Amino acid sequence: HTNTHTHTSLSFFLLTGPYEFIRRAVSPVGPDGNPQRTLPASVAAGGLTGICYWLSCYPIDVIKNRIQAAPDISPPLYRGMVDAARAIYAEGGVARFFKGFTPCLLRAFPANAACFVTFEIMMRVLP
Repeated sequence: HTNTHTHTSLSFFLLTGPYEFIRRAVSPVGPDGNPQRTLPASVAAGGLTGICYWLSCYPIDVIKNRIQAAPDISPPLYRGMVDAARAIYAEGGVARFFKGFTPCLLRAFPANAACFVTFEIMMRVLP
């Protein structure tokens, strides 16, 4: 489905680049002058990356979810993402695109910190 593909592509782009940037910014510098991969840096970078990600794409996720949750009828309830966005806006303006945003942000830091710490551990363990 195009909406899911758009969301997933954006997700990978908005998670991997910022993670490396933030991790390097918060990592202590080693004797060789390069940032060290430490657990605290991975936790901080992973958590902040999750927050940055949701800040950048939550409205798109709301639109995607709305389309996916629409009844399977003909003609479809929404003609596409723009049509769904207009319907959401008509229900409550810009604020409607951020309903449920607070719990999402509260979950984002620990969930993404755990994800990226696991990533760093696996990069060390796997050949």
